[in-house]
Amino acid sequence: MPKVVSPTVVDSNPDSRVVNAQPKGIGRVTALDDFVAINNLGRNIEFSRWGNGKLEPFAVFQDTVFPEDDEPSQFDLDMHAITWTPGKEHVFAVNHYGLIRLFKLLPNMDLKTEHQLLWPGDVERFAFAGGRLASTSPQGYSVKDPAQPGVLLSVPWADCLKKGERIEFDVLWPSWGITTALAADDAALAFAAGTRLGIAEMSEFARLEMEMDLPFIVKWIQFVNGGEKIVVAGFSRSGHDAGENDWHSLTGGGFGLVDLRRQALVALGEFDVDLAWGNGGVPLTLSEDGRTIFGVDKRGKLYAWDIHKENQKARVVFAGAGKELGMAHLDRLGSRLYCGFNRDGYRMRVYPLEGSRT
Repeated sequence: MPKVVSPTVVDSNPDSRVVNAQPKGIGRVTALDDFVAINNLGRNIEFSRWGNGKLEPFAVFQDTVFPEDDEPSQFDLDMHAITWTPGKEHVFAVNHYGLIRLFKLLPNMDLKTEHQLLWPGDVERFAFAGGRLASTSPQGYSVKDPAQPGVLLSVPWADCLKKGERIEFDVLWPSWGITTALAADDAALAFAAGTRLGIAEMSEFARLEMEMDLPFIVKWIQFVNGGEKIVVAGFSRSGHDAGENDWHSLTGGGFGLVDLRRQALVALGEFDVDLAWGNGGVPLTLSEDGRTIFGVDKRGKLYAWDIHKENQKARVVFAGAGKELGMAHLDRLGSRLYCGFNRDGYRMRVYPLEGSRT
């Protein structure tokens, strides 16, 4: 049997003019085109490419609107999403307070914001759906905005930029309660509230096309096969009651494959290990062909599951560390997986898939 090796551990780039008491760790990690966006919590947003066996930063945002206030500056540089806007005109970065910063991404180690917009605070998942900004529910933690059930959907994005400041939005499906996951492509919006999954068609209006109940709390949704199917995953129902700040309560769970044309669940599996979930954590990603789910536990051990197989055991792909690292933020770029943990300092674990047992 081949030896299970450890991932490559490399430093991120936390250099910043911002100083606060934020514990050293990584927030969101997002693969965009040929680079990775990394939130060094409380310090900056780093944009890096892989080269010469390390991360090579080419742009960094390192400002706060609270330079004299410790805790507010921590939340200001606690990013809840980093992605492209429609048409890739800007990089979109939204923090815990709902402050959206838009950047023209040029090589610059001191990026400046081109536009600022406001969205309700404490929202964990964002996506652009049919040319509009969509998000899961505001949850109300350490922000002025109250918790609000349903899915939030903005006016057309072009209008958001014209008007500036606070974005206008509608609240859809509030009877579903607090929504927990969200993803979108050009034609559809997928969202979940606990175990309840919904798919809406995105045209002039958002129209609910199907819904189903799943045997786990849905926290992660990905479109695959050109938008014909979605992969969903999450932790066990018992963890939802304990609260997502109690990381050790977020155990078990599973994954499913939904065929949107047939409006049917075509595959279902269980996680036989406990992954590194947490409030906002993303411990999962997919292989390039969408057939394999990769998941990481709280010690950085990487596992794999075939999305089409039932009653399977997790395959160990890379070894973990000797200590717990916190909740994970995992994404794939090409043949490498990039993962940061919120209690592992300013470093990244890089899992090269070429030559691994997948």
